[in-house]
Amino acid sequence: FVARSAGGSFIRTGEAENEPIGDGSYWKNALDTVMKKKNYIKEKEGKSGEFLYSLFKYKSVKPFYYLIALKVKNDDIKIVEVYLNNEKEMDTHINDVLKSIEKAK
Repeated sequence: FVARSAGGSFIRTGEAENEPIGDGSYWKNALDTVMKKKNYIKEKEGKSGEFLYSLFKYKSVKPFYYLIALKVKNDDIKIVEVYLNNEKEMDTHINDVLKSIEKAK
């Protein structure tokens, strides 16, 4: 699933194999570590429904935001990625995004 806003932001969902086997905290911590190495600053983290998430801001002249939410279900990792083009897009959409993730199965 992919959806885009008029402001250039997008949300997409997908799955990955839970290999090596880990729980949601394991995978969220792994993603947080990788994102930090790629110049992202974690702005917020939490839980929305069954999903754990981290919201990152990219360090640049024109920063953007990137939210990754995930949950482990059996042998799969359910993933939601949200690219927010700028602070205005983030402020406009983040609460609705988190509410939608909370309802996801």
